[in-house]
Amino acid sequence: MSIALNVFIQVAIMFIIMAIGILCYKKKMLSESVGAELSRFLMLVVNPCVILHAFQIEYDPSLAKGLIISATLAFLSNIIGVIIATLFIRKNPEKGEYIVERFAIVFSNCGFMGIPLIQAVVGDIGVFYASTYVAVFNLFTWTYGVSLMKGKMNGRDILNVLKSAPIISIVIGLIIFLFSIKLPSIISQPINFLAAVNTPLAMIVTGIYLARTSLADALKNIRIFAVSALRLVAVPVVMLVIFMFIKAENELFEALLIANIIATACPTASSTLMMSRMYEKNAEYASMIITVSTVLSILTIPLIMLLFDKVSGIFPVIFLS
Repeated sequence: MSIALNVFIQVAIMFIIMAIGILCYKKKMLSESVGAELSRFLMLVVNPCVILHAFQIEYDPSLAKGLIISATLAFLSNIIGVIIATLFIRKNPEKGEYIVERFAIVFSNCGFMGIPLIQAVVGDIGVFYASTYVAVFNLFTWTYGVSLMKGKMNGRDILNVLKSAPIISIVIGLIIFLFSIKLPSIISQPINFLAAVNTPLAMIVTGIYLARTSLADALKNIRIFAVSALRLVAVPVVMLVIFMFIKAENELFEALLIANIIATACPTASSTLMMSRMYEKNAEYASMIITVSTVLSILTIPLIMLLFDKVSGIFPVIFLS
């Protein structure tokens, strides 16, 4: 089965679970407050367990090298997002929506949607590499993202990065990996059980978010389609151009590239809504962008992976081996 077809099947499965979340919200089985609580539970408990589960592997120098490469590509992906957002979304102080639009273009839903999808496509090794993308995502969120939303940042914002659950879990995971620490089953089993609920829970929460937004109203706004195109197509396509010159000579590094491009190709991050609410930047508009980009991603992510399958490594200059 091709990577693109596998991704399409996995995305379709995830959208079915999202639809269940939408239905549960519409039938008042789940409320907005429950969705917010589940989102917090995912971020603070489940996602760290997914990362810790992925790091429970024996140390290998090639894996350590892969983490450095993965972090470099994640930085590059986010920087490309910043450049594209700045070039295509003009600054307009009279209308604060440009801030939401720039944020929506830069930050992908690499945690809630990316990690479950990566895990389904390339397994735990993909999550192992994707954890660095999540770390870089948090770093950019609480630096560039905060400065974009409120016009400045301070030491407290940087401290928020260092004490966030994903960063702490990655640091612990790195220690486990680098020193080949084998966790006792009484600790590893609960971690593994919690990690296993990540995909269904994340998709149900996403469904609740989608159900709260009028898709019909969102689809009437052409500008939202432009922002979504920059997020879903422009940023990952630029990364694909870079991948044309990178040749992965084994499965480990191929998984690294797949994990990075999936994380890059994901729709607008749910944190766009959270940040918009926190800094009073038109949260309703942010919700519409998230909804439209998420719906469109069922087509764009498989298409990006189809392109990845065709162009990756066709002009080999850098060899990952």
